[in-house]
Amino acid sequence: MGRDTNAVEKVSAGSVCGVEGLDNAVLKTATLSNIPPEQMLPLASRLGGSETTSDLVVRVALEPHTPLETERLQLGMKKLNQADPMVDTYVMETGELVLAVTGELHLERCLVDLRERFAKGVRFHVSEPIISFRETVSTTGPAVVATTANKQVSITLKARPIPTRVARNLDQETPRTRTLLGEAKSNDSQVSQPNELRKMRETLVEVFEGEEELFNTMKSRLWSSGPRSFGTNILLGPPKGCKFPCYSKGISTWRSLFFDYEPDECNSLNPTIANGIVAGFQHTTAAGPLCEEAMYGVCFSVEDIHIDDSVVGDGPDPYGPLSGQIISCVKEALRNTTMSSQPRLVEALLRVEIQTTMDTLGSVYNVISKRRGRVVREQIKEGASIFEVEALVPVMESFGFADVLRMQTSGQASPQMVRSHWEVLEQDPLWVPQTEEELEDWSLEDKTLANNNLAAKLVNRTRRRKGLHVVDKIVNNAEKQRTLKRNK
Repeated sequence: MGRDTNAVEKVSAGSVCGVEGLDNAVLKTATLSNIPPEQMLPLASRLGGSETTSDLVVRVALEPHTPLETERLQLGMKKLNQADPMVDTYVMETGELVLAVTGELHLERCLVDLRERFAKGVRFHVSEPIISFRETVSTTGPAVVATTANKQVSITLKARPIPTRVARNLDQETPRTRTLLGEAKSNDSQVSQPNELRKMRETLVEVFEGEEELFNTMKSRLWSSGPRSFGTNILLGPPKGCKFPCYSKGISTWRSLFFDYEPDECNSLNPTIANGIVAGFQHTTAAGPLCEEAMYGVCFSVEDIHIDDSVVGDGPDPYGPLSGQIISCVKEALRNTTMSSQPRLVEALLRVEIQTTMDTLGSVYNVISKRRGRVVREQIKEGASIFEVEALVPVMESFGFADVLRMQTSGQASPQMVRSHWEVLEQDPLWVPQTEEELEDWSLEDKTLANNNLAAKLVNRTRRRKGLHVVDKIVNNAEKQRTLKRNK
C-alpha cells in the first residue's frame, strides 16, 4: 500500500483499488460486475451468511450535545452503517438516533469509529444499553375463539411451540428467506437464482428432519411466517375439514415458493378475512403479550372459521370496516392463547472463547458461573500448557465481562465473544405460589420470590422501560403514624 493515490483507467488482477461514486449505491457489501446477475458466478452471494437484524440485540440511543450537530451525527451514523456489515442505524418515531450492535465490545468499537472517523468533532451522549428479548410458549394451549364486534366472523385459534432445533435453523435461514420472498413478490413468484431456491428447499427438508408431521402440515396449511413475513413463527390455515381450508394463492407466497405445493380445489376464503388474519398474526409476532418483544418459535394455527352473513344489515357497519375488526379480534385472541400456553422469555447468548493457563483456570470458571454462563468445551492446547475454554454467556451479563475476567486472572485470560443463538429461560415469569407447600416455602409476603424469579424481573424491567403497566408493591410493612398533635 503506497502513500499516494493515482487515477487510472484499468487495474490489473491482484491490485488494490478504490472506486468513487458508489456511496449511495452500495450498502455494507456488494459485487461489481458488467455481467447480469443470473449469468455470473456468485463470488460473494448476497443470500449467504446467517447474520440478521435480529442478531443485533444491543441498542443505544445517541444524542448530540447541541441540536445543531444532529445532522452531522446522522451523516456519521450513515457512514458507519455502510462501513460495518453488522451495524444497524435508524431514527425512532420519537426522534432518537438508535445504534444497534451485537455486543459490548462491538459497541465500544463502533463508538470509537464514530468519534474518530465518521463523526469527528461531534460531541454526543450515549444512553444505557437496551437489551432485546424474545417471547415464546412452552406447551400447547387451549383453543381461543376470536369473534368480530359485529358477530359476523368467528375464528378459532391455537398456539403451540416449535421444536428448538427447528426454530434455531429457521432463524439462521432468515436472510435467504427474506431475499427470495422479496424477489418472488416483485416478480410474480419468479426468482433470478433458481439454484438458491433449490438449496433453500433442500435446507428446509434438513431443518424439519425428524418433524415430518409438522413439515407435512406446513406444506398443505402454511399461510404466513412472521414477524415481517419471515422469521421463526408460522401461521397455519384451517385443516381440510373446515369449510374454508384455503384461499387465493397470491397471499401464501411462502408455501408456493418454498414447498412447490398447489392446493386442491376448495371453497376460497374472502381475501378481506384472510388478509385480516395474516395482519393480526404479524402484529402479534412483532409485539408479544409479556413485554411487547418479538415472538420466537411459536406456531399459531387456525382451527376453524365460521361466517354468519345473517347478521349483516343494510347501511354501513357501526363497528367499522370488517378488516379492522378481524385484525383486532385475531390479535387479542392470539395474545390470549399465548398467555394460556405457559409463556416463556427468550434471551440471546454469546459464545465466549478464552485462552488461559492452568493457574487461572479456576478464576475463569468462577467468573463465568457468576455471569450465569456455562462451559461447553474445554481442551488443552497441544505443545503448550494453555487451556482453551468455550462457554455460553447471556448478552445481558456480558457487559464488563472482559474487564472482570482480566482483573481476576491478572491479565492472563482474554475473551473473544461472538453472537451464538437464542435460548429459552425455563423460569415461568407468571408463576405464583398456589399449593400449601408452595405457600409455605414461598410466602406472598416474602420478597425472596420476586428476587429469585429472574424471568419476572426481566419482564418487569422491560415493561417499565417501555412505559407499560407493571404491578409493583410500593409500600411494605406500613405503620400508622401520627405526626401532628390535635389541639382541642
